[in-house]
Amino acid sequence: MTEVKVKTPIYPTESKEKVKKAIRNFFPTINIKIQKKGDIDYLTGDGTFDDLKKLKELILEQKISDTARSVLKKNSFKFSLNKQSALVEKVNFKENAPLGTIYVEINDINNENELINWLAPKTKDGEPIRSEKR
Repeated sequence: MTEVKVKTPIYPTESKEKVKKAIRNFFPTINIKIQKKGDIDYLTGDGTFDDLKKLKELILEQKISDTARSVLKKNSFKFSLNKQSALVEKVNFKENAPLGTIYVEINDINNENELINWLAPKTKDGEPIRSEKR
């Protein structure tokens, strides 16, 4: 079973609704909650495999499958997405960026390689060469 977790801080200069929209642009059906930790509010979400469909669609549409594969493999399905880019439905992976980040963790106990091939298929000349069914 695939589990998806997202988390992002809401800073005082940010609109809670815009941050929520940024998450919804990638994960439209994920269950989002507000949690407080110290002085900072966080939007957190828990979801399942179905919550990855929009992210997959955007990865393919933006032709960044190779980048996504690399990030997923390198970071064991833990990665960060830029909030500003998310607000306009653009996938932008971030590394070592503490601000403006949506943290994502995908846990797939069954078959990680199958999940990578489905979410970000291998490409040739920028086009997917194989689309695994899931």
